[in-house]
Amino acid sequence: MRKAMKTKYVLCGGWQRAKGYEGLRPFYEEILKDTTDKVRVLLVLFASDDNRIDDEFVRTKNLFEMCKGDKELEYVVADKETFREQVKSSDIVYLSGGKTLRLMEALGEYSDYPAMFDGKTVAGESAGANVLGGYYYSTKTSVVGQGLGLVPYKIIPHYVSLFAGKLDDVGPDLEELDLPEYQYKVHIV
Repeated sequence: MRKAMKTKYVLCGGWQRAKGYEGLRPFYEEILKDTTDKVRVLLVLFASDDNRIDDEFVRTKNLFEMCKGDKELEYVVADKETFREQVKSSDIVYLSGGKTLRLMEALGEYSDYPAMFDGKTVAGESAGANVLGGYYYSTKTSVVGQGLGLVPYKIIPHYVSLFAGKLDDVGPDLEELDLPEYQYKVHIV
């Protein structure tokens, strides 16, 4: 009988283009930690504008490559029509940053969370982290929104003290997770 695998969520506060992405190395190393030598990575780029998807793919792949060590990685770009099957055949599901509402709209088509992610490593960066929580504060749009509720947090990515208190009126039963850029939090269920 197969031992049940736990689901590992890795939530990151994002990054700034002006500062570059070298500071994201610990986040990507954490995503790859405890995986096998051959890893299938599903890149969910639904939060990106259509004209940014190619750039986001290259950036994300380069970060994984920089941190993979001796691991052999296979990359698959998520497609809405085959998303459920792609998740099933992947080891890592990576939700990129971008526009949270765009990502929520794409992921909202599926109703079998958290079972779909069971036993996977699911990583979310900025907007990707937002959708995994119960609530989030979008620092780009100054909007409080409701996420998928897969982790017991209300999340503020790109956190600075200016955003303190923005989630005080929602999710009183949820822990607030303030994620400054380049910082991450692991949650295992």
